[in-house]
Amino acid sequence: MIRTIFLVLITFFFFRYAQRAGAGSNRRRAFTLAGIATSLFAVLNLLALTGVDVSPLVIPISLLAVIGLSIAVFFLIRGWQRGEMHEQLDQMRQLFDTKDKQ
Repeated sequence: MIRTIFLVLITFFFFRYAQRAGAGSNRRRAFTLAGIATSLFAVLNLLALTGVDVSPLVIPISLLAVIGLSIAVFFLIRGWQRGEMHEQLDQMRQLFDTKDKQ
């Protein structure tokens, strides 16, 4: 039950980040795919909680979810390489610079 709630929350945050990312960006693709993948895990857990025999579905759905997460990581790295996360990296640098000065 807790795992399902956790997966639903993560899915919500991935889709929220996807909305905030620029249209057509690699970041948006990455967060959307990650949201879809975690929603597959959440659906699988929900079905198991309701008593449905999910044993024939575990491997194919898990495989699809892992492939989706892998492609999401690829798009995130691609976005980083193309400078789509420049603002976020600058914010992180500023955060670490202020901690070093304290």
